[in-house]
Amino acid sequence: MHKGLRAGLLILINLVLAGCAGKPAEQTGRLAQADRAELLARLQLGQPLLDCREPCLESWKRVQPEAARLDTAGRWDELAVLVIRAGYEDDLSLYYLGRAAAGRGAGAAAARYYRDSMRISGTPAACATLSHLCAGLVFPRAAGERLADAERLLAPPKRRFRPPGTPAQPTTSDAAASATSAPLAGSMPPTGPAPEPAPPAAKGAAEPAGSSDYIEPPPASR
Repeated sequence: MHKGLRAGLLILINLVLAGCAGKPAEQTGRLAQADRAELLARLQLGQPLLDCREPCLESWKRVQPEAARLDTAGRWDELAVLVIRAGYEDDLSLYYLGRAAAGRGAGAAAARYYRDSMRISGTPAACATLSHLCAGLVFPRAAGERLADAERLLAPPKRRFRPPGTPAQPTTSDAAASATSAPLAGSMPPTGPAPEPAPPAAKGAAEPAGSSDYIEPPPASR
């Protein structure tokens, strides 16, 4: 009886070991144990952070739904740390790094990750081919649209060149004020009765003091 029990236990152990051997061990990225502050500093610089494919696939499948939720919520630091520690590299995970970098204000780093995402799209490592987890996004279009936004923010504003001595163009308000105050071309002069001339002075009227005519005084009485 003891021999039968021992044989049964050996069979059960062999079955468990066979099952474990058939299932690949879940792996994470090379930076899985790195400090959070270090990971965010590397992200800010746009450094290569993902380099694991098939060995990290199971780990990525486990955390990808959480990454999608963090992306929607705009929790950029948590998104970056989660993706980097998983270590899995495809167009979706690189897109998430671009989103996290852009959310943290690192436009140059975001543009770099978006370009890397577009580079992987269409290869055997793309999310549509290997993991089949693309979060409802279409690549490389999704990364291309984000890349255009990042490059637009990085480009300096264009200034119009004005040769020396060229007067500045009047603003719209100045032009409107000038048009209001200036008379319209071809307008008619104001109409109405002409002002009447002043009447001539009456004869014999007293002349003002200081006149040059001499007036003889009346004769003295006797």
